[in-house]
Amino acid sequence: MFYSFKYCYLLSLCFILFNACWSSSTNRNEHNPSPDSSQATLIAEKPLNTTAETLEKEEIIVKSAPATAPIDRSVILQRIAEKVQNKEALIVRVFVPLCDNEYQGIVPVSKALGNGQNPSSNLYWGAMYGLKTYFKRAKQWKLKASERPNNKAILERVIFEHVGNPSVYLIADAYDGSQMKACLQDFFTTASGSPQADIYLDETLITANGHADLVVFNGHNGLMDVSVSAPLNADGVARDAAVIACVSKNYFTDQLLKTKAYPLVMTTQFMAPEAYVLEGIVNHWLQQQSAKKIHLEAAKAYHQYQKCGLNGAKRLFFSGYAF
Repeated sequence: MFYSFKYCYLLSLCFILFNACWSSSTNRNEHNPSPDSSQATLIAEKPLNTTAETLEKEEIIVKSAPATAPIDRSVILQRIAEKVQNKEALIVRVFVPLCDNEYQGIVPVSKALGNGQNPSSNLYWGAMYGLKTYFKRAKQWKLKASERPNNKAILERVIFEHVGNPSVYLIADAYDGSQMKACLQDFFTTASGSPQADIYLDETLITANGHADLVVFNGHNGLMDVSVSAPLNADGVARDAAVIACVSKNYFTDQLLKTKAYPLVMTTQFMAPEAYVLEGIVNHWLQQQSAKKIHLEAAKAYHQYQKCGLNGAKRLFFSGYAF
């Protein structure tokens, strides 16, 4: 009787262990697909829909291994605080590929808004919520210069100065809509701290080597259309970066890691990359606010104009890393 009980007990124990091992193996296969499996879902541009219901349902999550160690933003905040204390101007560089019906994978807009060779009427530049028009009306910013730099890909450069303290210059470049690759390359190069041309206001140097404290890409997500590899960090300096474009977290985070830029504001869904989002980010960034606070202000600005619900707008934006 004793041996029969002992035998049944051992048999039951073996059965339990077998099931546990099988379940563990199955779970590993479900959560860790083979190297041949895709880690990201490729997305084609589609019509913008920014209702609260869409923002709740369309979040796209991609898990991937970091290319290098994530940046601690406290280092960036310390450097910005030192510049402000020393009365040095903070520099924001913004890269805007003009909306282009012909050369970008977008849902076509009107001919004037989607003419990527005409900044004055373009959706992301000269239109009501385009960068140049919107910031010209903004109370905290004053237009100081509008010019065409010696770069065939850039159709116009504007320089805005922050009204009040701290001293901040926002330098924005409007790229020909057909020059998406050049725009992306320049964005990543600036994020990496690689040397570029000096930038002057009148005859005063405002940023040597084109360096910046905050680097922003604002427009159609060009990484959906072209392949660009970001360079490694060149100057040992960490800086903030924001990408105001559809589903930018999935496409830009790993690239920004290589440049040593912190993903301050990214997006998880499809959205309208208009200038009020940039204003919400920059006006609180220059106050040395936390990433969480800046994330919230971007969401507030988006909800104010898109009426998508604040909770939906908060899910649209993302700060930091998610691996």
